[in-house]
Formats: sequence, structure tokens, C-alpha cells
Amino acid sequence: MLILKKEMNDFTAREVEVLPMKHIAGKLPRKGEMVIMKDFPESTDWYIAEIAKVLNDRFVVNGYITEGAPLANYKAKSWRAKKANLEGLTFHRTWCVNQGRGKATIIPPAHLKGQQDYLWKWRIPIVELDQILLVRDVILTVDGKLSPGSLSIAAGLQIPHHVGAGGD
Repeated sequence: MLILKKEMNDFTAREVEVLPMKHIAGKLPRKGEMVIMKDFPESTDWYIAEIAKVLNDRFVVNGYITEGAPLANYKAKSWRAKKANLEGLTFHRTWCVNQGRGKATIIPPAHLKGQQDYLWKWRIPIVELDQILLVRDVILTVDGKLSPGSLSIAAGLQIPHHVGAGGD
């Protein structure tokens, strides 16, 4: 009897360093990717969001909020001033008390079952992708601060961050 021995390649998982970068037109987002984006094309400020789903006609994001105010007269401020302002901000995952609608809160629902159903979500047409995505592969630290690379790019944006959730 002949027994064949199959050789296995020894692949080891290596950590791939992902660096934040400005959005490149036509590049589709990836599930789990963190981004800086506008909530609609005409928006005059930005949010941080996590890509939850990418579908053929739309993508879904989970929004993050901050309570720290942007600088007054933002466009006239220097990159250093914008960076210093952003360094002090904390971005929080956000839930809505009525299953993704209603009043926003940074306190997750008390029950663990269904927590994902309560996340603050937006559904965005895929045709608006290039008009609203600003920065890709954003990195937040464990305590919700922008990483140095994300911070540098965010400070170079021409519009300020949004305070609170939606119309808050």
C-alpha cells in the first residue's frame, strides 16, 4: 500500500499594518473599517463611523460621536491648532434607545442580547461613496482617541468634526 504524504506550506499570520489615508475615488469600503465621513454630500462637518455592511446599492455604518467642540473660524486655523483641538477629543460608539432610532447615547443597552440592533446606524447609497468618504482606515485608540496618523490627516481636512449625534 502506498500512502502519499501531503506537504503543507507553513503560513504564519503576520500583522499587516494599515495606515490611515485619504479616500481614493472608486475604492469600496470594507466591513469593520473605520472611516471619517460626512453624513450627506452637502454636509459641512464630519463624523467617525465603522463600516457595518457593504451591499450592491448601499453601505451601512455605525456612527461615533464626540462632545468636544471644533475650533471657531475653523478654516482660518492652522494645521497645528486643528491637531491640538482634535488631540483632546474622545470618540464614542453610539447607541439609540429605540433600536437605532430616537435619542442617542454612549451608554450601551443594559442587556447584551441585541446590542447590535441598537447601534446608531446610517444607510448610505453607494453612489454617494466618493462624495462623503474623506479618510479611510482610521485608527482609534482603546480610549477613543485618534491615532497619530489618523490625527494628522483629520487635522488637514477643510471641514470640522460634528458635535453630538445628528441634529443634537
